[in-house]
Amino acid sequence: NCLILMRKAAWVDEEEFTALSSAVKCHSNVRTSEFRSSVKEDDMVVGRYSVLPYYDEIEREVKNLGGHLINSLTQHKFVADVTRYAEILGDMTLSAYTSWMNLPEGKYVVKGKTNSKKFQWNKMMFCENLEEVKSTANRLLDDTFIADQGLVVRPYVELDRLGEGINGLPVSNEWRFFFLGDHLIDCGFFWAGMLDDEPVVPPVEAMQFAGRVARKVAPFCNFFVVDVAKTASGEWVCIELNDGQMSGLSCIPPERFYENLICSLVV
Repeated sequence: NCLILMRKAAWVDEEEFTALSSAVKCHSNVRTSEFRSSVKEDDMVVGRYSVLPYYDEIEREVKNLGGHLINSLTQHKFVADVTRYAEILGDMTLSAYTSWMNLPEGKYVVKGKTNSKKFQWNKMMFCENLEEVKSTANRLLDDTFIADQGLVVRPYVELDRLGEGINGLPVSNEWRFFFLGDHLIDCGFFWAGMLDDEPVVPPVEAMQFAGRVARKVAPFCNFFVVDVAKTASGEWVCIELNDGQMSGLSCIPPERFYENLICSLVV
């Protein structure tokens, strides 16, 4: 049996909540609830937007009720920490540095190990030089949400740009892929609401590349997201990984996503 936890909250889109509720009606061995107390013996629990910031506590609660989370705490930590998965992916992603004292001169981005302040691109993420790396890092350290994750510095690579958002944020040829192991659940354009004419179907090369990334990640995590983008020079690169439980749908239609997810969970 499978239980999908999703609370009605300010950060949960009503359309997505409704899509999940509709999808589970067609599957007798899948339930949805807003409450962890609904966990039953042997349930596999998918905590959509419901496992942070206290993942370890929720894992223990679910276990005490006889169930288990789709991603263990160890698996969650793997995809939530860029310094861990960057070692596994090698040149399929960008380097991640936890110290910026001896980096070569160049352009960089600074972020938390899991999250970034990308919508404050010019002041809280992108750095033209090492001097800006230091000042941006100091500003991010004043943000407890980011600071508690630990900061990482990554080389800035020019991407295939499709537009520009607020504060100079580059809107690139970037796609989000949800995987259950190495099985593709669904995918869509990353930048929801940022372009008047959003692409619908990812290039074949993007899908193939994301699949290669997923095969490397699958031994370390069950349910995860792979974000890939095309560089200005025409190569594909993994921008980041995340826990599939906490990742937004970007441009993926909610009805299709939850039907695909549930069918994959009950196979």
